[in-house]
Amino acid sequence: MYKNQLQELAQRSCFNLPAYTCLREGPDHAPRFKAAVIFNGEQFESPGFFTTLRQAEHAAAEVALAALARRGPSYSLAARILVRPPSLHPLASTSCSCCSDLFWVFLEFTFAR
Repeated sequence: MYKNQLQELAQRSCFNLPAYTCLREGPDHAPRFKAAVIFNGEQFESPGFFTTLRQAEHAAAEVALAALARRGPSYSLAARILVRPPSLHPLASTSCSCCSDLFWVFLEFTFAR
Protein backbone atom coordinates (compact mmCIF):
# COMPACT_ATOMS: atom_id res chain seq x y z
CA MET A 1 0.00 0.00 0.00
CA TYR A 2 2.64 2.59 1.01
CA LYS A 3 4.91 1.66 -1.89
CA ASN A 4 2.05 2.30 -4.31
CA GLN A 5 1.24 5.64 -2.69
CA LEU A 6 4.87 6.74 -2.84
CA GLN A 7 5.08 5.76 -6.51
CA GLU A 8 1.86 7.65 -7.31
CA LEU A 9 3.22 10.68 -5.50
CA ALA A 10 6.41 10.55 -7.56
CA GLN A 11 4.48 10.31 -10.81
CA ARG A 12 2.10 13.13 -9.93
CA SER A 13 4.93 15.37 -8.77
CA CYS A 14 7.24 14.70 -11.74
CA PHE A 15 9.90 13.08 -9.53
CA ASN A 16 11.97 10.02 -10.35
CA LEU A 17 10.38 6.79 -9.20
CA PRO A 18 11.38 5.57 -5.73
CA ALA A 19 14.43 3.28 -5.66
CA TYR A 20 14.67 0.60 -2.96
CA THR A 21 17.76 -1.04 -1.49
CA CYS A 22 17.79 -3.97 0.88
CA LEU A 23 19.97 -5.39 3.63
CA ARG A 24 19.53 -9.09 4.35
CA GLU A 25 20.87 -10.80 7.43
CA GLY A 26 20.39 -14.04 9.27
CA PRO A 27 20.44 -17.68 8.20
CA ASP A 28 18.73 -18.89 5.03
CA HIS A 29 15.91 -20.50 7.01
CA ALA A 30 15.16 -17.27 8.95
CA PRO A 31 16.28 -14.19 7.00
CA ARG A 32 15.60 -10.67 8.20
CA PHE A 33 15.35 -7.63 5.95
CA LYS A 34 15.85 -3.91 6.33
CA ALA A 35 15.07 -1.58 3.43
CA ALA A 36 15.73 1.98 2.41
CA VAL A 37 14.05 4.04 -0.27
CA ILE A 38 15.51 6.97 -2.15
CA PHE A 39 12.81 9.47 -3.04
CA ASN A 40 13.56 12.80 -4.70
CA GLY A 41 17.20 12.54 -3.65
CA GLU A 42 16.51 11.70 0.02
CA GLN A 43 16.97 8.35 1.69
CA PHE A 44 14.44 6.95 4.17
CA GLU A 45 15.04 3.70 6.09
CA SER A 46 12.67 1.16 7.54
CA PRO A 47 12.63 1.43 11.34
CA GLY A 48 13.88 -2.10 11.92
CA PHE A 49 14.23 -5.57 10.48
CA PHE A 50 11.30 -7.53 9.03
CA THR A 51 10.72 -11.16 8.11
CA THR A 52 9.97 -10.34 4.45
CA LEU A 53 11.50 -7.95 1.95
CA ARG A 54 8.04 -6.66 1.08
CA GLN A 55 7.34 -5.68 4.71
CA ALA A 56 10.67 -3.88 4.93
CA GLU A 57 10.09 -1.93 1.70
CA HIS A 58 6.57 -0.95 2.77
CA ALA A 59 7.93 0.24 6.12
CA ALA A 60 10.56 2.38 4.37
CA ALA A 61 7.89 3.87 2.09
CA GLU A 62 5.71 4.61 5.12
CA VAL A 63 8.60 6.43 6.80
CA ALA A 64 9.14 8.48 3.62
CA LEU A 65 5.47 9.43 3.29
CA ALA A 66 5.20 10.37 6.96
CA ALA A 67 8.33 12.53 6.81
CA LEU A 68 7.15 14.29 3.66
CA ALA A 69 3.68 14.87 5.10
CA ARG A 70 5.17 16.57 8.18
CA ARG A 71 6.89 19.08 5.89
CA GLY A 72 3.71 20.02 4.01
CA PRO A 73 1.60 23.14 4.35
CA SER A 74 -1.11 23.45 6.95
CA TYR A 75 -3.98 21.01 6.87
CA SER A 76 -6.47 23.83 6.32
CA LEU A 77 -5.00 24.67 2.91
CA ALA A 78 -5.09 21.04 1.81
CA ALA A 79 -8.60 20.61 3.21
CA ARG A 80 -9.90 23.55 1.18
CA ILE A 81 -8.47 22.06 -2.00
CA LEU A 82 -9.60 18.51 -1.20
CA VAL A 83 -13.25 19.42 -0.66
CA ARG A 84 -13.63 20.31 -4.32
CA PRO A 85 -14.85 17.45 -6.50
CA PRO A 86 -12.00 16.15 -8.69
CA SER A 87 -13.74 17.35 -11.86
CA LEU A 88 -13.60 20.96 -10.57
CA HIS A 89 -9.94 20.89 -9.64
CA PRO A 90 -8.00 22.99 -12.16
CA LEU A 91 -5.28 20.33 -12.46
CA ALA A 92 -7.56 17.30 -12.58
CA SER A 93 -6.99 16.55 -16.24
CA THR A 94 -3.20 16.74 -16.24
CA SER A 95 -1.16 13.62 -15.76
CA CYS A 96 1.91 15.47 -14.48
CA SER A 97 1.17 18.84 -12.98
CA CYS A 98 4.59 19.61 -11.46
CA CYS A 99 2.62 21.71 -9.02
CA SER A 100 3.85 21.79 -5.45
CA ASP A 101 0.31 22.43 -4.14
CA LEU A 102 -0.89 19.19 -5.71
CA PHE A 103 2.11 17.37 -4.22
CA TRP A 104 1.15 18.45 -0.71
CA VAL A 105 -2.56 17.86 -1.27
CA PHE A 106 -1.79 14.29 -2.30
CA LEU A 107 0.23 13.79 0.88
CA GLU A 108 -2.53 15.20 3.06
CA PHE A 109 -5.12 13.05 1.28
CA THR A 110 -2.95 9.95 1.67
CA PHE A 111 -2.65 10.35 5.44
CA ALA A 112 -6.21 11.61 6.00
CA ARG A 113 -7.73 8.27 4.98
